[in-house]
Amino acid sequence: MAPSVDPDVVRPHLMGTLFEMSDRATTDANRDFLMRLIRSMGTDELDLPPFPDVAWQLDKLLHLGDPPLARVVKLVRREPALVRRVWTAACSAFYARPPNSLDHAVARIGFDSLWRIGMGACLHSEVFRVRGFQDEADDVRNHGIVVADVAAWMSGKKLGAVYLAGLLHDVGKLMVYKAAATNKSASPPDMEWVQSVGTALHASIGVMVAHAWKLGPEVAAGIGFHHDPAQAPPMYQATAMQVHVANIATHTAVLSRDGKDSGGLLALLALEGLRFDVARTIGKAHEILDGLELQPGIGEVPVLDVVTGE
Repeated sequence: MAPSVDPDVVRPHLMGTLFEMSDRATTDANRDFLMRLIRSMGTDELDLPPFPDVAWQLDKLLHLGDPPLARVVKLVRREPALVRRVWTAACSAFYARPPNSLDHAVARIGFDSLWRIGMGACLHSEVFRVRGFQDEADDVRNHGIVVADVAAWMSGKKLGAVYLAGLLHDVGKLMVYKAAATNKSASPPDMEWVQSVGTALHASIGVMVAHAWKLGPEVAAGIGFHHDPAQAPPMYQATAMQVHVANIATHTAVLSRDGKDSGGLLALLALEGLRFDVARTIGKAHEILDGLELQPGIGEVPVLDVVTGE
């Protein structure tokens, strides 16, 4: 987990750990990867694109209540990537025919789904097109979609911080894969080494990303403490717990489809401090996975052993 939601506390802790890891690196490629990660994490910008401006404006507009459809569509048209994802969602197997216009597409998927697509735009930046690790990066995105939906369902709030924390709970791994990506002439770092760095540091890196994107302390806490919600600041423990539960439920649902047991059911039954129906929560993860499988362009969601965290 992260040591804090305060970036001024997280950054020196993160830098110290990265330098210690670089001292233990056994190959030049592994050491070079860590130095790239150190450079990218050493400033507030984090070598990130800004959080999409259209997404922020969409968030403000949709939180007004029931804005005119024409005004919403006009805003969506400003971002071609957003238009493409809205159209893809509106053409899913849930519908017999494709939409006949962007207005029809937006009306079909609804404002809640549109907000979620807009918020997810930050993960589809070219910054996260990472040579040699694209499958892993796509897994992070797809897993985040399911966790976000489950966490939001648990919270009873379709829009807001809980969804964003679930969506971005593993965003730190994207920063790790970005640093691990190399050009064709350079030797890539060992996959096992990259994965171990991501496992150890993704929560702290995620807090830094949330700070750079100005997403607020609740989102940062949900990201930074989703593995140990009891350590989150008290006012954000519920958010961290909902992301924690949604994460386990998602992995449990994925593994169960292959006839495997990660121990997730028992882990959820043993949790204290949050009232929820374990069977319904895992069932919700199955339901969302079923929906994703019917949508074009959505890959498989990776699995995690909920006991080892790997």
